[in-house]
Amino acid sequence: MVLLIACSMDLNAQSGTFYFMKGVPQAKDLNPAIQGLESGFYFSMPFISKLDISANTNNWSYKDLIHFGIGPEKDLLVWDFKNYISSLDKRNFIQESTSLTLLEFGWRKGSKFFSLSLSEKGSAELFFRKDLAEFIYNGNEPYMGTTFRTGNFGMSAQHYRQLAFTYSKSLNKKQKFGITGKLLFGMAAVRSKGINMASETLASGDGINLETNGTLFLSVPLDFQQIGDGYNFTTTNNFDAKKYLLQFGNPGFAVDLGFTSKISKKFELSLSIIDLGLLLWTNDLSTFSGKGSYFYHGINLNDPSLTGTPTKLLQPLVHTLRDEFISAFPPNKNSENFLTVLPVKLYAGGEYRLNRFFQVSGLARFGISNSLLHTSFTASVSTVLHKNLSLYTSYSMDESTWDNFGIGTAWKVGSFQFYAVTDNIFSPFHPESARNINLSAGINLIFLKKNRIEKRRTLYVPDIKTKYRRH
Repeated sequence: MVLLIACSMDLNAQSGTFYFMKGVPQAKDLNPAIQGLESGFYFSMPFISKLDISANTNNWSYKDLIHFGIGPEKDLLVWDFKNYISSLDKRNFIQESTSLTLLEFGWRKGSKFFSLSLSEKGSAELFFRKDLAEFIYNGNEPYMGTTFRTGNFGMSAQHYRQLAFTYSKSLNKKQKFGITGKLLFGMAAVRSKGINMASETLASGDGINLETNGTLFLSVPLDFQQIGDGYNFTTTNNFDAKKYLLQFGNPGFAVDLGFTSKISKKFELSLSIIDLGLLLWTNDLSTFSGKGSYFYHGINLNDPSLTGTPTKLLQPLVHTLRDEFISAFPPNKNSENFLTVLPVKLYAGGEYRLNRFFQVSGLARFGISNSLLHTSFTASVSTVLHKNLSLYTSYSMDESTWDNFGIGTAWKVGSFQFYAVTDNIFSPFHPESARNINLSAGINLIFLKKNRIEKRRTLYVPDIKTKYRRH
């Protein structure tokens, strides 16, 4: 329960609103067919070209567990385990991801678009079943005469470097196709596999039969040395900042695919699949696995052979119980290569242009992680406030949350373009009740060809009757 509490206070999905910001080159990260550039080339400011931060749960927050009390405790924070458990679904998770683009540039030539970027990416996820939280809180009494099974629970986390190359092309006047190839270099990772537990409590209450199973894979600059046959380990820190930052081991690859098609002059459909790939971890490996069963008879405090103070009486019994437990569940440590799969995402969107200034859009996103399907749906309205200033507003249903109101903007002054977008503008102001948090922001330098600029600025000119005529 302590682990669940700690993670729930930490508060993954990239902004759905960002998908429709086609005037921003980084929109290609959600669909590589979106070129985001009229002509010329762009260069992103080093270390601030793009920052992504996101976190989400399946409709629970740390306010469900820790909140101000009532009555005499109205000014005090109280633990509310019962309320926390009632807020959980059958299967639960908390996800977090960050991405920092260190360098990026791209250009468009005719109908073709190219870009190259270098990014640092990290993600973490904790997943568990509601039954496990109830078992930890209530104990085994409600399960007398039955077998309780936790189902799989565990965590995954990874930090990797990404070198990405994007190419997109107009197939014809109505359709575009894009692809991004990614070379990945793993920095550190933790992954659990098949961790579960079963507890059978006899109806008489005379004993409990415990069974456990699971494996934990690590690729971290730490050396674990086991002492004896138990769970005692010494840890040697092998971390070297220069070696870590320049590491290009633990190879991986991924691909993004995107497609857009104009159904009519005003309506366009788009489809993309993002982060279809994996990493192979081969460096700094430690693997811990265990499987066993143990029948716990309890401690007989009425044994006439036991004498002395309570401390002296219990100490040998606890030691005996510890030794029996270690013998039943011996830890197995070795070094074993392992794979981690990126959380793949599928986007399907549609856009309808009402007029020169307004556009409405809809987007469905589906993601798969740890055999769980994650969904969100976003409706967006965009408007051009000025030739160099756009505003985006949105509403999203993310997982089982319904209070996600987003906003985004892209503003260009000279060659500088600033953009920022979030799907839940209220989360930073109420973090204690936030279920979804995300933010994408960055700065670009965009250099357009002059002939394209002149053509764009003189395409339509309003006359005194507010009608539009072509030059």
